[in-house]
Amino acid sequence: MANDLIPFGKYKGQPVAQLQNDPEYTTWLLQQPWFVERYSNIQTLIVNNFKEASDSPEHNAMQARFLDRKFAYSVACAGNSWKPFDDWALSEFAAFRSKIKDCTESEHYDVEFEVGGWDVVAHIEYSARGKLPYDHPEARRTSRERRVYWGGKFRCELKPTIGEDFPSVLRQVKARKGEGCVLVEDFVAESVSFHDVQRMFAMSNVRLIRFSDVVMRDLPQWISAEPYI
Repeated sequence: MANDLIPFGKYKGQPVAQLQNDPEYTTWLLQQPWFVERYSNIQTLIVNNFKEASDSPEHNAMQARFLDRKFAYSVACAGNSWKPFDDWALSEFAAFRSKIKDCTESEHYDVEFEVGGWDVVAHIEYSARGKLPYDHPEARRTSRERRVYWGGKFRCELKPTIGEDFPSVLRQVKARKGEGCVLVEDFVAESVSFHDVQRMFAMSNVRLIRFSDVVMRDLPQWISAEPYI
């Protein structure tokens, strides 16, 4: 895609990659309705690869949504395929507490931005530990210490739009430390379906999700719904 020729304007006949060297011109292009309407594939390439995230109002708006704890929690569940906490608490955690003596519980919630190349990094975790009673059958075979937890680290790359440039997005994410997901608002491609792109990402342990895939979940009681200061 980056080697395709530009069919218009001051760089007509030159490779699309040439636009990367003229940020003033690309900024102007992105503000033109005719460009967005007729050349959405080039628009996607510019937004995802030629501009810093801070240069894209659409990207910044996506990032700001993670200030909402309910949204961040819901995306983390979708992006990591986590079972909602309340469902987990009714099954795994309930079974754990039924056999553990003197159970100690702890929780952790924080969200950071622009960490290690990722747009959003969240650590949302609830854990419990304790000891089996001396007379419990399992205590006779192994250590009495037990621990169970829900959640963990969540890393997310935000893309307002993904199109025919999806291979470069995948390469970009694979080069980063740690596994994560890509959250996209719009998918625009003619050569391949969103489902097939999802499958390709999944083969590299990268989960690709759309806003429409995110089911808004009620916050667990231990996560405050109050906005950040």
